Amino acid sequence: MKSELSIHSFKEIPVQQQQELNGGAFPFLIGIGLLAVAQVILDWDNFKNGLMGRREEESYIVINM
Repeated sequence: MKSELSIHSFKEIPVQQQQELNGGAFPFLIGIGLLAVAQVILDWDNFKNGLMGRREEESYIVINM
């Protein structure tokens, strides 16, 4: 077996370098924020109703065949 494929030739990446490679928590927080904005946009009428203190509208999808 070639020595460069041996597990002994690997070394652990320091935590600081792992965070630099993964991006830290900032990209995760941006993703959560984008998902929240998408949910508000998809259910805009109920978002407005919630801000005005009105009841939630139930939405049904009707498929005519």
